[in-house]
Amino acid sequence: MQWLGWLRDRLAGNNNVCLPAMLRVRDAEGRVVPSVDLLGTWEPGGQRFQKTQVTASGLCMLEWPAQARRMWLEVRSSDQSANLEIASLRDDPERVIEVRLS
Repeated sequence: MQWLGWLRDRLAGNNNVCLPAMLRVRDAEGRVVPSVDLLGTWEPGGQRFQKTQVTASGLCMLEWPAQARRMWLEVRSSDQSANLEIASLRDDPERVIEVRLS
């Protein structure tokens, strides 16, 4: 239930809480991938993280720390990868971010 903390805080009126980032990851041929390795850095502060997630039809979620304003992320699956930057103040933060590996 800890992952729902952002929802509880938003409903309580704390607008400094960021929505989690939801990714849909596809391989170079457009097929959804079964699992991903995520290597990233939160800014400011340079807090690094690394984890492997099993996806649900290519979908995976990243919790967003309250103090983070930006994330640099490398997404890997098999021998394919993609690099991206995600901002906390992005347009449509509830929208799934489409990631295409190459």
